Amino acid sequence: RTSCSTGVIVHRMSHEDEHEVLVLCDAGEPSLSPMEGISGILDTQSDPSMFQREHLDRASVVFVGQVTNLSSAGVGGVASMVDMLVSRMPKLKWVHSQSAGVGHLLGPGLAQSLVTLTNARGVYSRSLAEFCLLSMLYFCKDIPRIRDQQSRREWTPFVIEELHGKTVGVVGFGDIGRAAAEKAKIACSVRVLALRRNPEKSGNDNVADELYGPDRLIDMVRQCHFIVCAAPDTPATRGMISREVIGAMRSDAVFINVGRGTIVDEEALCEALKNRKIRGAALDVVTKEPLDPASPLYTLSNVLLSPHTADQTATFKHESTEFFVEMLRDFRAGKALRNIVDKHAGY
Repeated sequence: RTSCSTGVIVHRMSHEDEHEVLVLCDAGEPSLSPMEGISGILDTQSDPSMFQREHLDRASVVFVGQVTNLSSAGVGGVASMVDMLVSRMPKLKWVHSQSAGVGHLLGPGLAQSLVTLTNARGVYSRSLAEFCLLSMLYFCKDIPRIRDQQSRREWTPFVIEELHGKTVGVVGFGDIGRAAAEKAKIACSVRVLALRRNPEKSGNDNVADELYGPDRLIDMVRQCHFIVCAAPDTPATRGMISREVIGAMRSDAVFINVGRGTIVDEEALCEALKNRKIRGAALDVVTKEPLDPASPLYTLSNVLLSPHTADQTATFKHESTEFFVEMLRDFRAGKALRNIVDKHAGY
């Protein structure tokens, strides 16, 4: 084996090896270390034009990690980079995303190709579920008031709430949404209402008490003390949490978003929070990141704001790469790929 300039170990291939890999990621990214013992990792580049022609002709797999320098990508960002590889790699069969979301890399070239796209669904669910449970307890136990009294050296007991028995609605009952609901149900016996594009897929699920399709979103949110949004960014979900939906929420409802900011009418949400039409919000994502310093979300006392950090554990990227390595071994052994993305649905 030899070490390439990007720091990832490159292994010489034997004739028994199959499915060689190109890695589209920042040079020296520490989370790529699980690949070091794997044969057939041909090269790592953050600019697809830097891959050698020989490697483009040989590789059948592309791993897409973090790419921070998009100067060579043009307006299409990472998606245009991936589309470039799709057009230049005659043997390409599989593209894998280190992240769970794929909107940033799913361009028309990949979408219209026969190349299989997979993601890291499931790797981030545990941490995001914990953030959702934290958010529910934050409001039930009135943590802002506790902190405020502590800062003023005030000792005044007050009434708090139990999370036990509350109704939690989940918009996007996929891996993340289900994990959040399950954690709250096991810990605090909440009632779970679950909404997904195809509710019949969860017909036998033991976490959801009731299932809803997208056409019944307003019916669902009217009942909920907490609404957890865990839906992906797709054409069908953008703006899904509209002004009308926010207006249908209970006055004591808390909106929790660990999906994508584009799903929410942020202006309508800010108005509802400012005017106390709903109780509060816990947001790990916003429409445009980083959030504008002038945004009222920074100063509203009924908002718990996280800078898209709810899944940013010390090992989350490393674990995601380990998941890819496991899938690569299975793929080379002829086993079916997991976490296949519906490229037209966007998740």
